[in-house]
Amino acid sequence: MRIVILLSLLILGTACAQNNGPLVNADRIEALEAELRSKERMDTTIGNALIEEYDAFVAAHPKDSMAPVYLFKKAEVLKATKGKENEAIDAFKAVYQNYAYHQKGAESMLALALFYEEMRFKDLAAATYQKFIATYPSNVLANDARQLLDLLDNTVETEIQMVQKWKEEAKNSEK
Repeated sequence: MRIVILLSLLILGTACAQNNGPLVNADRIEALEAELRSKERMDTTIGNALIEEYDAFVAAHPKDSMAPVYLFKKAEVLKATKGKENEAIDAFKAVYQNYAYHQKGAESMLALALFYEEMRFKDLAAATYQKFIATYPSNVLANDARQLLDLLDNTVETEIQMVQKWKEEAKNSEK
């Protein structure tokens, strides 16, 4: 009987220890997120600590439903950190490559397209919008992606037209 009780306690203790890991990590993440939100500007020290916690959680619990959420948040923190643009791009890509069927997978692809547009990489933005539409045609954000792609295309045409107009005006002013 003692052996059965001892084994039961051992199994229960092991199960609790395994379940406690994500909770402890999630608590640290919540505390760091709250601290970062309390700042007026991006605090890179807190941001870096938060990125480490996100990475630790995802590495330890890649199948947890919070893994894509934390990976997406990591990308957002990197995006807000000067000089970490390439790492942000990689993090956004990791979300939709590793968690394509999670809502954050779709959101990360669209966020990446917007980020490319923000950085004035219009060709990459357009390609990513097109990829989003092809990959997630029935997603609630698909119409938004189509509209953003149309706006991006119109913006490119408008800029080309503006340059041509300036060239014509320059030629006319020389005469």
